[in-house]
Amino acid sequence: MVDRPPSMLLNELINFFHKPNSLKRLRREDKEKFNNLLETRENLTSPADAKVELSHLYDQVMEDLQNGTPKIKRLAFEALDV
Repeated sequence: MVDRPPSMLLNELINFFHKPNSLKRLRREDKEKFNNLLETRENLTSPADAKVELSHLYDQVMEDLQNGTPKIKRLAFEALDV
């Protein structure tokens, strides 16, 4: 804990935030943090989107296998290496 009177601490804070370079640095750091948060949000939604797309693809493949011709089924099983 710092043993300074509150008025001295307040003056130091005011001086710190009134320095142009400090404000620019803080603004730049905040912008970087914001951009990182945006990127994180995009990365979090990507797996959910991929899961939906895979589910749709799975449904489509299953339908094709159930309703497909013998040739289509053979090609599918060869592609799946089953």
